[in-house]
Amino acid sequence: MVIYNQQYIQHADSVRLTDLPLAEYRSIAPAEREQVYQYIYEHKDEIHPAYHKPWKDIHNIFQWGITDKDLRNVMSRLGFREVFYRNYGTFASSTAFENHGFVFVRAD
Repeated sequence: MVIYNQQYIQHADSVRLTDLPLAEYRSIAPAEREQVYQYIYEHKDEIHPAYHKPWKDIHNIFQWGITDKDLRNVMSRLGFREVFYRNYGTFASSTAFENHGFVFVRAD
């Protein structure tokens, strides 16, 4: 399994980003969509008309800050072992995320 993801590097544990206060969310999410974030926070638990799930769960915003440690733990529990890792550097201009690549194979 190949995973290339914007990994959360600001804290040791993964976090549900939409559970953070809006000011903190804005400080780590890409800045170009601040009006979208404001709207979503104002309507977090309302159902999105097209996706039929809460606004805070729609796929076009940053929802999770996943750490390498937590990703590796889940993959191990699922029976995979890591055979490749590479840090591809900062995501956009964020200090909270980096682009990381992983390859996992089924453990023997």
